[in-house]
Amino acid sequence: MISTGKIEIIQDPNLRTLIQEYYPKAVDFQNFQNTIILNNMNNYRTALFENNISSMNQGDFNEIQPILTNPRGLIVATENYMYSGRSFLNALYYNEDSMIKRVNELIGKIKKELESK
Repeated sequence: MISTGKIEIIQDPNLRTLIQEYYPKAVDFQNFQNTIILNNMNNYRTALFENNISSMNQGDFNEIQPILTNPRGLIVATENYMYSGRSFLNALYYNEDSMIKRVNELIGKIKKELESK
């Protein structure tokens, strides 16, 4: 709507502002996902590789412990990966100002605006 100039369909100036503010927030969220999470995922995979562990490993810790070459690095990479995943899920779904909640509220307001015409 913004790029085509059809934002004028929305009469409520507050709703127009919310729509226009949504896109930079969505880009920021995507950048967070692409940089932090993917970086931590790569670090985790590297730590697995450095410790001679396949990402498809089905063994338990007692089986892989003797082959670990850098257990501390693996622990740190795993903790970072899990923490960033939790942060991503909180930002997307679970916190008070989650992306899903914002999107659903915005969709509801747009529908209401369009139905009132």
